[in-house]
Amino acid sequence: MSYAFSGCESLRSIAFSKLETTYVTQMNNVFENCKSLSDINLQNFDTTEVTNMKSMFSGCSRLTSLNLKTLNTETVKNMNSMFKECSNLISLDLNSFDTTYVTDMGSMFESL
Repeated sequence: MSYAFSGCESLRSIAFSKLETTYVTQMNNVFENCKSLSDINLQNFDTTEVTNMKSMFSGCSRLTSLNLKTLNTETVKNMNSMFKECSNLISLDLNSFDTTYVTDMGSMFESL
């Protein structure tokens, strides 16, 4: 799923109700540079097998909040630049994040 919506600069809102992500292992750069994205619902995202979330939301400069409580991060190893340049992000709850196996968090919050 890497780069699936990357560069969709006019995309404002997105919700996933029927997208099957059970076997996805790579979610790096999925929403990178979606500069107009202000609303995203990840409630039905199955991230149980995901190991790479690098730059997942990087450059999403209109996002003000993200609900990530449903994301399973137990197998994730790379979170580098995950929220980089999300300059309007004012609410981010990471209490449910399991970072036991994460080896790269470089620039995770750069220019936040």
